[in-house]
Amino acid sequence: MTDKQIVDVPLAHYRGLYGRSDAAEIAARTGLVYDEAAGGFKVSVVGNSYYVNHPDFKTQEPLSPYEEILLLRYLLEGRYVPASGGMLAYEEMPWGAVYLTQFRGRVIGRIAREFGRDPSRLGAVLAGTPGLKFEEVGGADAAYRFEFMNGLYISILVWAGDDEFKASAQMLFSDNFKYAFTAEDMAVVGDVVMGRFKNTSKALGI
Repeated sequence: MTDKQIVDVPLAHYRGLYGRSDAAEIAARTGLVYDEAAGGFKVSVVGNSYYVNHPDFKTQEPLSPYEEILLLRYLLEGRYVPASGGMLAYEEMPWGAVYLTQFRGRVIGRIAREFGRDPSRLGAVLAGTPGLKFEEVGGADAAYRFEFMNGLYISILVWAGDDEFKASAQMLFSDNFKYAFTAEDMAVVGDVVMGRFKNTSKALGI
C-alpha cells in the first residue's frame, strides 16, 4: 500500500460514515454548534475557525488529509466533557502507555529538536499563529497552554539543552482529551500541532 493509499483509504471510509451520520446526534455528543444557515459545524483547530459542512465533509479553508481524518474521527466518535482542570501526560491516558515509545519519538522528540536550542522560539511561534490564544504556565524554560480544539487544551514544555544534558520536552493534555480521542488519535494531534507550528515558523522566518 502506498503512502497516498494509507491516507486515502481511511479518509474515504470516514467520509462515508460522516455522510450517513445525524447532525443533531453529533451536536449533542460533541457540544459543537450546528449552524443551519451555514450548513455545518463551527470548529476551532489551533486558533483557526472552520465551518465543516454536513453531510458533505467540506471546509472553507483547506485541511491536510491527516487533519481531516482526525476531525472526522472526533465528529463520528468523540465526546465533549468539560475539563476538570488537570493536565495529563500521554502515558496517563487510556492505552497511552502502550504507544508511549512511538509518541515520544513522533512528538516529544520533535518538540525538543525544534525548540530545545532556543526555547524562546516557542513563545514567538505561538504569538505568530493566527487566532491562537495562549498563556504561560511555568515549570520549564518555556511552557505554554493553548486550546487545540473547542474545550480541549494542550500544554507544551521545553527545557533547553546544554553541554551536559540534551534538550527535553513534554506535551500535556487536558483531562477531557480521553473522551474526545483515542491514544492513537492523540499522536496525530501532536503531529497536527507541530505541523501548524512549523508552517508558522516558516512564515515568520524564525
